[in-house]
Amino acid sequence: MWRTRSLILGFFAIIGIQARTNRDDTTPSVAERFLGYAVAPLVMRGAIEPGGDEMSFNGTEIDAQIRQLKPDFSWDDFQPAMPATAKAPRNVHGKRTWQKVLCHVQNLPSASRDSIEANYAFLYKIATPISAPGGRQCTQASCKAGAAVWFCNDNLSWHGEESLVIGDYVHHITGTKECEDAGNNEMVQGQVFDTEGWNVIVNGDSSCTSP
Repeated sequence: MWRTRSLILGFFAIIGIQARTNRDDTTPSVAERFLGYAVAPLVMRGAIEPGGDEMSFNGTEIDAQIRQLKPDFSWDDFQPAMPATAKAPRNVHGKRTWQKVLCHVQNLPSASRDSIEANYAFLYKIATPISAPGGRQCTQASCKAGAAVWFCNDNLSWHGEESLVIGDYVHHITGTKECEDAGNNEMVQGQVFDTEGWNVIVNGDSSCTSP
């Protein structure tokens, strides 16, 4: 009987492992939460040179990953491939539709203006769409110099925005005086909402060590 029971337990263990293996890579675990949002990895898909093969890059060190493959890479050459279900990003020169700004959200740490500016510069340099899955999920769009920028989606389906638009919303937070720390206008934290059901969050993060 002990042998039979062991075989049954082993069978279900294998089934459980297989189920986890087959799960979509963008499905977050229960532990991956940020302000009540599920966290999805930043994923960029596209060709790193004109006419090149489509490739996939994950995480916040995408620039370094690409340069390992192509040291002379320029973001001007990047050809992004949006998910088929993603909403097309707006024209970066179109009218901004921000709705409101919240400051000092849920006691998140503030970030220095210099560190936020490093993230803003990165978002402008890559000039490419950034997407987040639907169902209240966030993607860390940038993580540099002690600050993080999050792109969060409250819609039911995928939503994408140009990184330049996200960068402009970062500047909207830094330009809101109420988001400055009391007695120190060099430290800022806040969240800006768009009328189309997404938002951008800026906060300090000591794990963001890239310059």
